[in-house]
Amino acid sequence: RQKGRTLLITMKALHQKPVYNVVVAGTSLVVVWDGAEKAVLTYQAPSRSSHFTLRAGMLHDDTTGIDYSILHGKAGNSSRRLKRFPCIPTLVKAWKSYYPEGRTIARP
Repeated sequence: RQKGRTLLITMKALHQKPVYNVVVAGTSLVVVWDGAEKAVLTYQAPSRSSHFTLRAGMLHDDTTGIDYSILHGKAGNSSRRLKRFPCIPTLVKAWKSYYPEGRTIARP
């Protein structure tokens, strides 16, 4: 939820496509499913032009070529780190009742 805007990405969609580059209320985000940790993590993208994919177990910024740890958002040995963004796992039915106008991604 950002500035009254919400986005739901179902677990089924995340299992089929583990990285989503989305914009919510003008904020560029990357949502990633970490299969090893069984966790959904959300980071604020460094810029609006950033585009992330998974590459060799890392979160890869296709725009800059930098690889980040999926779990920590840290770029190798540097001090560079992605900013975490709040993400709340919830049941789809409950989410839809709270945010009926919210955007939903159910399929990749």
